[in-house]
Amino acid sequence: MAVIEDEEIEMEEADTESADKSVDATDIAADVETSSVHVAGRGKRKIQDEGAESRKKKLLCKRTAEKKQSIDQETKSFIEGLVHSSISSLGDILRAQMASMESMFKERIGNMEIEVSQLGEAISLRAKEAFLRAKSMKLR
Repeated sequence: MAVIEDEEIEMEEADTESADKSVDATDIAADVETSSVHVAGRGKRKIQDEGAESRKKKLLCKRTAEKKQSIDQETKSFIEGLVHSSISSLGDILRAQMASMESMFKERIGNMEIEVSQLGEAISLRAKEAFLRAKSMKLR
């Protein structure tokens, strides 16, 4: 019983001695870095690590990328063929649409040329009529 009391007294003296010491910024920073977090439900205490989550995400992304790189040759050739056939059919569709648009534009331009020539003829006829009227009025 006396041994336990002696240990308690020594611990109390150590606590009072450490309380008397001044605290500097490095002690506080060390306490913050090694602060523990209580994890609910497990009864354990974990040391808080600020960069653990980002390192975990990077590691998981790296592992996933490594797994995704190993595609067998058969799958690769299938995907290439699928892309090639899709692009070829898209090119055929675009060519057909461009041809139909070209014929439509040619037809519209032809119609506009006809209308412009008709308007030009109408204007020239009216100008001739006006000129002839003016000339006939001068002669009177």
